[in-house]
Amino acid sequence: MDDEISEKDRAWVTEHHHRALLLKVNPRHGLTDADYLELDAWLRAT
Repeated sequence: MDDEISEKDRAWVTEHHHRALLLKVNPRHGLTDADYLELDAWLRAT
């Protein structure tokens, strides 16, 4: 989870992790209910 995710970040995660969730968080709002739902769905799928 981060407020900025670049292609460089995506490439690093792809190279170093089999499964990972890159979740962009709006710094003005922080984690929202939708973010928690996405995280929960990802955790249940892994």
